[in-house]
Amino acid sequence: MISLNSFENNITSTYGNRGKQWLTELPRRVREVGELWGLSDLEPVSNLSYNYVLSGVRGAQPIILKFGCDPNELIG
Repeated sequence: MISLNSFENNITSTYGNRGKQWLTELPRRVREVGELWGLSDLEPVSNLSYNYVLSGVRGAQPIILKFGCDPNELIG
């Protein structure tokens, strides 16, 4: 299991200032996406590494939400 501090260190060591800015904006982005899609109970998973992954629900449906600092890495 990787800690939130290790996750933040991974992001800043990999992406530098862009990563720091992304981490600063991440809470707002999570909130906006949660509101847009009607998501609730969003909690980060315990094994974060280079993507910010949350579990939660949309209504009664369990969901996983994934954010990446480099959106090109999420395509595929």
